[in-house]
Amino acid sequence: MNWEEYKFTFEVAWDDPWYRWQSIFTVACAVVGSGVFLWHMIPEGMRSGLLVFHYTLYFGIDEVLPWHRIFVLPSALLVTVVIDIVVAGNLFRKDRVASRVMLCAATLFTAFCLAGGFFLTIVNG
Repeated sequence: MNWEEYKFTFEVAWDDPWYRWQSIFTVACAVVGSGVFLWHMIPEGMRSGLLVFHYTLYFGIDEVLPWHRIFVLPSALLVTVVIDIVVAGNLFRKDRVASRVMLCAATLFTAFCLAGGFFLTIVNG
């Protein structure tokens, strides 16, 4: 596919209300959630110099890194969500069900990442 075909595919996908609103909702949740996560974590990281990056009930705290690494988690979330939405847009003309499944997967992935970020905020706070 060339650029014009990709552009047309995304225009068709964007005209669908499900694709448009699910994409907007998912990206908005990812951006707002990442902002709130960073709002809480950056001051704590600057204060202590280290942050807990992984915690489980069975093993406890098992990954402590320098605080500036905290930007990797929201960046990975946003990149993954954008890639997922682009793939869903590319699938839209071929298979609308697969496109909607990809959008729902992006929304669920965002919810799970934000829940994990919430628990990291609690552990570090």
